[in-house]
Amino acid sequence: MPLTAGQMRALALLSKVRPETPVPLFLITDPNKDPDDLSVLVISKYLHEHGFIDLRCVVTTLGNRETRRRRARFVKSVLNDLGLLETRVGVGVDYAFAVRNREGNVDAAATAGRERDHAVFVETPLLREVGVEDDGQQLLQQELQRVEDRSAVLLVVAGMTDAAFLLRNQGELVRQKARQVVIMGGVETNADER
Repeated sequence: MPLTAGQMRALALLSKVRPETPVPLFLITDPNKDPDDLSVLVISKYLHEHGFIDLRCVVTTLGNRETRRRRARFVKSVLNDLGLLETRVGVGVDYAFAVRNREGNVDAAATAGRERDHAVFVETPLLREVGVEDDGQQLLQQELQRVEDRSAVLLVVAGMTDAAFLLRNQGELVRQKARQVVIMGGVETNADER
């Protein structure tokens, strides 16, 4: 399918801002729940292929360890299909599922609901048996150590668990190596604040 005139103009504009060297990109994502994560991978392939970014690694979050591992295998399968065979993928850290009420007590029903929601994984033929890293935090640290100071972009299109863990435990490394941390998110406002 040929590109539209608008798409061609957008690509022409994009080519004017290509960096001299690809920007090392570190992605934290929760794929296979919403389409945004798959879109990020496809766009990353284009940007990687055209010298805008160097996709260094991807770490998956959301769900129990087995669900996060499936998400990692899904990402690695997609990256392989896109031709990004060298990009390493790792499993994110464990995190608490507990939902607490105002008194600080665990709300069992809400906690069970959160666990169910975080375990959602759509079966897909894109998921194959591929190798992924067991320790996503170690992967992030290894890859950060390999890049120039103040060059890396950490892109978080998921919950903050892995980013927070990295900043808490490797804050100095992140300050040394990252030029930017980008967090996808929304803003909640009350109707009277608009």
